[in-house]
Order: sequence, then C-alpha cells, then structure tokens
Amino acid sequence: MLRNLKTSDIFKMSKILKQMKLKIDVKDKTQSQVGAELIVAVFENLHLAEDSVNEFLADLSGMKKEEFANLEFEKAMEIIKEFKSIPAIASFFKQANQLTK
Repeated sequence: MLRNLKTSDIFKMSKILKQMKLKIDVKDKTQSQVGAELIVAVFENLHLAEDSVNEFLADLSGMKKEEFANLEFEKAMEIIKEFKSIPAIASFFKQANQLTK
C-alpha cells in the first residue's frame, strides 16, 4: 500500500518529469486517461530518470531505493498501477507539470 502524496512529492515528480522531458497535459482528461498517458510516456523515457523514479516509488512504498529497484517485475507493476489510481493524481500531475515550465 502506498502512502498518501504530500507536498514534497510535487517537487520530486517535477524533477522526474523534467529529467524525462515529459509534459503531461491533464486538461479535460479523466484520472484514468492521465494515468494511461503517463505510463506510456514513462516507459518510453524511463532510462532518463531511472534512479529518481526508483527513489520516488520506493519512498511511496516505504522501501529503500535499492529494494524497489530489485523487486520482481510483477510486484513493481502492482505498485505502479496503485500509483496511477491515487484519487488526486490528476491534480498532482497538473501541479508538478506547472513546475517544469
């Protein structure tokens, strides 16, 4: 189970989005659409922010970065699916995306 998002997470996600050169357009999109778009974009650009992503998802999961990096693929995907289903995720990405401009 992931912890709730907090203010400092906006800055961490902004750093990741900037490293990946991602701009997520959340205007007029549902949470599911934002999540799906994010997952595709992340996988296309994951190599650009591997350490930051591992650190961020590990923190949300209550793990150390190395622990998350060594998870079995299925467990990591469960965490990613849970992350994209966080109720306030669309608002969160809108704010994080604004910080990258």
